[in-house]
Amino acid sequence: MIKKCTMAEKGEGNGHNHREFNSVIDLAELMDLPISDHLFTWSNLQDTHVLARLDRVLVLADWDTIFSLASLRSLSRTTSDHVPFCLDISENLAPKSKIFHFEKMWLDNPGCVVVVKESWEALYLNWMLQMSSPPN
Repeated sequence: MIKKCTMAEKGEGNGHNHREFNSVIDLAELMDLPISDHLFTWSNLQDTHVLARLDRVLVLADWDTIFSLASLRSLSRTTSDHVPFCLDISENLAPKSKIFHFEKMWLDNPGCVVVVKESWEALYLNWMLQMSSPPN
């Protein structure tokens, strides 16, 4: 998929669906994370170099509010003509230790199940993000 019409004009990627792709990006209010150390993410690996930024990391608009210290950098390219990325969120996602006491009366509230489900999903997501981050 391509993001810009100019990419299709240069013969880069599939130009048929770029308008739909951009519409989805706009509709979902996604933003493109900047790469801190590379202008281009792809090379044709030929004597006549062609460089382009084909690869992107798209995030929700409020990403920087949640992960204000996040950064995107490139890794060494070994076999591919694309530059791999490393996303460092640099946030402490460990839940704060709090004493929790369940109150039986909460079960009488019709929204209780939804709140518990959403809370557990958020804790699980945070735990998964923490487990997937490399140790400091």
